[in-house]
Amino acid sequence: MNPFEELEVDIILSGKCCYCGACGAFCKYGYIRYEDEKPVAGSCEHCGTCYDVCPVNYFSVPKTEIEIFGERRRDEIVGYYREILSARATDDAIRSVSQDGGAVTAILTYMLENGVVDSAVVAGRDEFWNPVPIVATNKEDLLTSTGSKYTQCPILLGVKKAIDMGRESIAMVGLPCHVKAIRNAQKNEFELGKVKIVLGLFCMETFSRDSFKRKLEEIGVKIEDVEKFDIKKGKLMVWVKEEVKTIPLKELRDAERIACKFCDDFTAEFADISFGSVGSEDGWTTMIVRSEKGEEIVRGAVEQGYLEVQSISNVEAIRKLASRKKGKIVKIV
Repeated sequence: MNPFEELEVDIILSGKCCYCGACGAFCKYGYIRYEDEKPVAGSCEHCGTCYDVCPVNYFSVPKTEIEIFGERRRDEIVGYYREILSARATDDAIRSVSQDGGAVTAILTYMLENGVVDSAVVAGRDEFWNPVPIVATNKEDLLTSTGSKYTQCPILLGVKKAIDMGRESIAMVGLPCHVKAIRNAQKNEFELGKVKIVLGLFCMETFSRDSFKRKLEEIGVKIEDVEKFDIKKGKLMVWVKEEVKTIPLKELRDAERIACKFCDDFTAEFADISFGSVGSEDGWTTMIVRSEKGEEIVRGAVEQGYLEVQSISNVEAIRKLASRKKGKIVKIV
């Protein structure tokens, strides 16, 4: 078998593919494309890149920690970190459209406006809530991408697009699977030195696009009418036409992507900074500062007035969910 056929047998056909976009982004010959959120290829030149970058196929925790953080973790549940804080944007325009405290958008805005990076790869969406990777170069671009989508986006395709555009200093925002994929890719011979900062988002699972849409239709919601999604207290909350409808998460279990059952990373453990809502007060973002680079960026954003921080209110809530995800993982054999 050629390397793509091995990837197909080991990962794709078994449902383990997380649709991160890495194999298609970094195939040296451009053979891999996506159909129905699955990689397909008509040919293969045996370069093996697709197999090497796939975060489900292989990921070395100890090696990556040493390379990114300089030492191993002391916290087996949350991963390596320097500090955990609550944060929020100081800009009302950012907070008004953000999921929680707008900390991710605030930090990206700080980096773009101060020349720390020249672009940011984030998940945007079309009018039907289909997530699409976009290359943001200013605050206005970022404001169009705020909010959780809860279905998967091939973010690594956005990284490849940014590189092809000639961007030299890139920030990437992704879920734990995206973070692992970019870390795998950075170990290979790509222009991934151009990805200067990796921001990760807490994630328990994402949902299959078609199944998610059907669940919304069961409560009388057309996905194109949705204004915002959120998950709070065991329920998916759906804002539509000034009304909030809910679905208990237990009723969405059969809509969960199969690949998510093989992931044990809730807090994006290999990002420079990780973000989520768990553990913070309403209107604030939980921020796990992991790397020295991440620490420098947070300091700069605070000093320049883009971000305000305070002590975290409930670290144990983070640990509880992170532990739960590690406990439910399906072992790959």
